[in-house]
Amino acid sequence: MKTAILFGFILGLAGAILFLPYKEVQHTNGVTYTDYVYPMDYVIRSLRIGVGGGVAGALYSWIKNWKK
Repeated sequence: MKTAILFGFILGLAGAILFLPYKEVQHTNGVTYTDYVYPMDYVIRSLRIGVGGGVAGALYSWIKNWKK
């Protein structure tokens, strides 16, 4: 079960790093504005998704072992 939690956390964190946007781009009247997300906000959101992946891994492991 510990390995499932760890793998879920790592996969969730990797997915968050790959798919969370680190900047917001706005186009108005031919001008492009780029706002970057604060690093601490990005880290907090990535960790939140990673913890969700860990919970999903624990749930998967628990269900898999429960059926035995």
